[in-house]
Amino acid sequence: MYPVLFQFGSFVVYTYGVALTLGVIVATFLIWRRARKLNFDQESVIDMILFSMFLSLVFARTAYVVGHFDQFSDGYLKILLVTSFPGLDGAAALLGGLIGFLAFGLSKHWSLRPLFDCIVKGLSLGIAIVMMGAFFAASYIGTPTDLPWGVIIPGHDSLRHPIALYYALIGFVVFTVLVLIDRKHHRDGLLTSLFLLFIGAAMIVFEWMTESGLVIASIHYTQIVGLLCLISGIVLLYRMRRTNTFTIENS
Repeated sequence: MYPVLFQFGSFVVYTYGVALTLGVIVATFLIWRRARKLNFDQESVIDMILFSMFLSLVFARTAYVVGHFDQFSDGYLKILLVTSFPGLDGAAALLGGLIGFLAFGLSKHWSLRPLFDCIVKGLSLGIAIVMMGAFFAASYIGTPTDLPWGVIIPGHDSLRHPIALYYALIGFVVFTVLVLIDRKHHRDGLLTSLFLLFIGAAMIVFEWMTESGLVIASIHYTQIVGLLCLISGIVLLYRMRRTNTFTIENS
């Protein structure tokens, strides 16, 4: 594992931090480029992305602190600062970002299906890049495994499921599938529904192989978010069978 990419004296560049920055840049560019083709207001799209990023960060940090509160007993001021990596919860980041996109789109009276179709390709590739960084930073600790691709996590003797790598692979697969489907004529909302189904299912399954995390009423928080994504994807597919909207109502 390589949690530190390089270091000059007291100046440290974390692998996860670089991956997070790169993932955000790539996702932002893909979302902006697709939204521009569909004639969404470009300045508003950038505002939407920044708003969603802020909400994603707040959700991610809050969930991480709640799930690892024992790490902050020596100084609660650290709650407000991401002083090391990890320090963010991936499921909460996704939830916060999606809520941000939804809220902003509703405030602008934009048609949501084409809007989210603009978002999910960039989001899936961004997730893949960020999770590659999380893998090298050993920020997701999987349960013990005898599978040949198990990895040694620093501080643990047995082989562990590489959870972050699983998520990275799913992100790349989802991005590839969405790109291939997007090359053909499709109904508005199809890309979004597939993204929600793939990511939701992955979160439910992979969390069974994750050792730590926030638990609510004996259910892993990540699985709750995954279930919400899965249900949303199913509902969207059902609604697409009854109606199909190609118009975009930009303001």
